[in-house]
Amino acid sequence: MINGASAIFFIIIFSKNLKTAPMKALPFLIITNLLTTIAWILYYFSYQISGIIYTVLIFSLQPLLVYAASLIFLKEKFHWKKFAAFMITLAAIIISQINLA
Repeated sequence: MINGASAIFFIIIFSKNLKTAPMKALPFLIITNLLTTIAWILYYFSYQISGIIYTVLIFSLQPLLVYAASLIFLKEKFHWKKFAAFMITLAAIIISQINLA
């Protein structure tokens, strides 16, 4: 009920600024939604198999994977600060895994 009310509220407020997506973007939107749905299903399935702690640790690598994909597929520029932040995060994950074991 609250989600529907918020959606109506935001539609009323931002209706002047709404833009339509081009039709050639529709397949990409559908693929994105399908992959997101699959990711959430696997996320909850991972809770059952691995537990909450390991699932969260694995999914905390997601920003690193997205950044790597943006470098490869979108040819974005490499930034040392982002890379260093990801390496610190990865080191923290490895240290926490060692402490859990």
